[in-house]
Amino acid sequence: MTLLGHISEMQGDIRRQEVLNLLRSKVGAERTNI
Repeated sequence: MTLLGHISEMQGDIRRQEVLNLLRSKVGAERTNI
């Protein structure tokens, strides 16, 4: 794997984590509103 490919893969993982965190906080907010 090239260095550039490895870096873009890491960025993809970070983005995935950010999306998961957003979803979790959104779900958490909805649960507290109930």
